[in-house]
Amino acid sequence: SQKSPTLSIWSLIKQNPLIAFLISLGFFLRFGIFIIQVILALWLSEIWGWNAENTGYVFLLFGLVTAITQGKLIGPTVKKLGEVNTLMLGLVVTMVALISFPLARNLYILLLAVVLLSFGNSLFRPCLSSLLSQSAGTKYQGTVLGAAESFIALAGILGPFSSGLLFENISPGAPFIASALLFATQFILAWVWLRKSNLSNSMSKRRQRKLQRLFQMLDYDGNGTVEPEDFEKTVVSLADIRGWSKESQEYQLMVSSWLGFGERLIQLADANGDRKIELHEWLDYVGKRFDHSLADAFLQLMDVNVDGQIAVEELKGFYQAYDIDVSEISNNFQSLDMNQDGHISRTEMRELFDQFLYSEEEISIGSWLFGS
Repeated sequence: SQKSPTLSIWSLIKQNPLIAFLISLGFFLRFGIFIIQVILALWLSEIWGWNAENTGYVFLLFGLVTAITQGKLIGPTVKKLGEVNTLMLGLVVTMVALISFPLARNLYILLLAVVLLSFGNSLFRPCLSSLLSQSAGTKYQGTVLGAAESFIALAGILGPFSSGLLFENISPGAPFIASALLFATQFILAWVWLRKSNLSNSMSKRRQRKLQRLFQMLDYDGNGTVEPEDFEKTVVSLADIRGWSKESQEYQLMVSSWLGFGERLIQLADANGDRKIELHEWLDYVGKRFDHSLADAFLQLMDVNVDGQIAVEELKGFYQAYDIDVSEISNNFQSLDMNQDGHISRTEMRELFDQFLYSEEEISIGSWLFGS
């Protein structure tokens, strides 16, 4: 079976210092948020004279804004600005919110500060996690994200402790000012590190190239749109290579599975209802992350003998149908066959598809799924 990655987090940091910066960024940002979260109720009671019920409404507002941002706003924002710019925007919004709390002199400013704090927090957190995953690559995501969570847990211990000291020994507004200064410092560091690394742009372009490559495959006649005729032409080409007549059971099964999948895909991705998928519709749909239906559909298409797995000759026939170079088929197949049992299983196919579509590594096994 395939060996698990053995590099420690320290080895990974040594190889890629950006990982260390992103982990430290996550620690300090969450430290700043923990400072506020634990003291907010006490601050509202001390400064505004609010009781538990009023404070509960504040946290309800915070939760609602978080839900709306993560459910509706974060996707379009990242799509338009990119992950790095969205993260930076989140830091700026959070800084403004933190400064607004001790300066608030009426209810409207206070509620605006709550909304901004929730909005900013909901912007930077998912972007930071995504950038960490990208910097680690598919193999080491677990190691890196695990280390990041450990440091966040440490921030969850130190933040409340620091908040209490600031509140009692300096002033009730001190935790907000300290947190704002912390965010300002991290904003400057993030600007230097992330702009220098160009991480978001390079990852976005790499992913888009792979998604466009798959779109071009599905667009069998090369007319710039994926439509039902493309799936029909694929079936005819594969049947010709395999020597299947239109009356054969194998042909009928392939028609049912592949054309049926094509219909479902068009229904899901065709935003304007013209029964065609244009490139921008495809990128928008696939960017939201598939389930495993696409991987399963391709496995059915390749699986000539219907045994639920793919042999090298089956993959070769598929390559020929899509006019993919077969000169490196043996080497490619050996890499794609993760457990080296001579076949690509359904589980392996799903993993390979996930790597092909979403891996941020420049070279991943899944990148060879549709030729080298």
